[in-house]
Amino acid sequence: MGGQGSALLADWLFNAAQQAGYTAQTVGLPGLSQRGGSTSYYIEVLLSTGPDLPVARSDDDDVMFCHFPVPGEVDIILAQEFLELGRALQRGFASPSTAIIASTHRVYSLAEKMPESGGVASDEDIRRLVAELAGHFTGFDALALARDNGLEEVTVNAILLGVVSASEVLPIGEGVYREAIRRTGVAVDANLSAFDLGCKYVTRKETSEDRVTPRRRDDRIQELSAQLPARTRRRFISLATSEVAEYAPQLQDTLVEACYLLTDYQDLSYASNFLSAVNVVCSVDSRDRGYELSRLFAAGLASLMCYEDVSQVARFKTSQRRFVGIRKNMGIQKGQLYEVTDYFSPEADELFSMLPPLAHRAFSAVFRGHAVLRYRSRTTQLPGFLLLLMMTGMRRWRRRSRRYGREADMWRSFQEAVVEFARLDYELGCLAARSAQMVKGYGAIRRRHIEAVRFFLEEMLRPLAYQEMATGTGGFLLTILVGQQARGLILGGEGGLERAKGLVAGVLRDLHNEKGYKAALRRLSTTTAATK
Repeated sequence: MGGQGSALLADWLFNAAQQAGYTAQTVGLPGLSQRGGSTSYYIEVLLSTGPDLPVARSDDDDVMFCHFPVPGEVDIILAQEFLELGRALQRGFASPSTAIIASTHRVYSLAEKMPESGGVASDEDIRRLVAELAGHFTGFDALALARDNGLEEVTVNAILLGVVSASEVLPIGEGVYREAIRRTGVAVDANLSAFDLGCKYVTRKETSEDRVTPRRRDDRIQELSAQLPARTRRRFISLATSEVAEYAPQLQDTLVEACYLLTDYQDLSYASNFLSAVNVVCSVDSRDRGYELSRLFAAGLASLMCYEDVSQVARFKTSQRRFVGIRKNMGIQKGQLYEVTDYFSPEADELFSMLPPLAHRAFSAVFRGHAVLRYRSRTTQLPGFLLLLMMTGMRRWRRRSRRYGREADMWRSFQEAVVEFARLDYELGCLAARSAQMVKGYGAIRRRHIEAVRFFLEEMLRPLAYQEMATGTGGFLLTILVGQQARGLILGGEGGLERAKGLVAGVLRDLHNEKGYKAALRRLSTTTAATK
């Protein structure tokens, strides 16, 4: 996939095989990383020339290696990410004699990230293929193992090498692998530590259980607090431990992450307001359902409350992390000069909505509608940086702004709708809570998505639910089915909202005339088949 040290892992294996006295070859099969397929490394080792094995040939020069793995003839598959294993299985490389060693963590591909909803490849499908095709499977979250032991993410390759050694899938001694790491000379100490982790993990027989002991919640809170300003850390820890502890255990991980996000975005009182809203929804939730309603609502509300206004964009532009990333990506060495020019095209209303309502009305009278203001700023020069820094500082007054008032009204409507529908039917409430996932982007795109959520809750779910109640069916099956399909259409991209409106209008017509409930269900099944 790129950046995971696959080439280094191949070098270690190749060098270890040679040091053990075997004839070996390694070949890189380049792709374009996540843009057009993964880069694979293929290694062949002629074990028959080893010191303790019968010699098949009298002259190693007669050995002819293949430059590409033959499907069904691969002995070992190493995967540094779970979808990469799925790709190897899809290409037919596994067989009952194949040993698979894989990290089960996921790094989502571009194709998975592009859809507004769904699109993520199923881990269960990959596990099913492993069970059907492979002879031996060693799967565990090597990335979590590295992080839990204070190692960098790139050491996953050394952890896998340790698993190869301890699993004895190759007749190569542990010391030989260690010497291969030393000879390569890349981050030797860190990679040897990671190699030891892989060896110990197999020795303790934890790999076959396919799990890593999760970090304690207190450790996660400490980790998050370290990323906040010093003056805020102690109070955040108090909020995330004492107040969050009052909620059901099923909610606490979500609430800790959300509180950190909101504290970093604004401040602690902002996070407290969020918890107050979640508490309202918890009052109509059910322990028997695992508090799924509250979890969905909390995740959706936290996302809505972290909207990207002018102040937030300016904060991104001036963050130290951004400049570190630029220097790293561009290969800028210490002492070299570079310049960053940022181009901005905010709508006038988006810019002036950071002002209090009275000032906003005055400026709106001058810049009517959504006029676009275009300017550029050299962020690496003092005037440009100070301008963005001033915009960043405006977040202190964010809750007095016109924009905040509009956003807060939308959050309240969202909360009220979730509570209203949950009192009618639990699944209906969860469907309403999921509607927050529709909101993406900023500017005109965000406004369009917020309007889609409003329409979904008020002009789709509400009339359907109350009309279905009037039919006396005793449930909300039709409303839930129509709502799920409408939500899918809206998230499907351009034109989805109009198609969803057409679907709901047709179902409501059926419910109002003599065709009735069964006709509405037939319409739904027909539309579903056409969509597929």
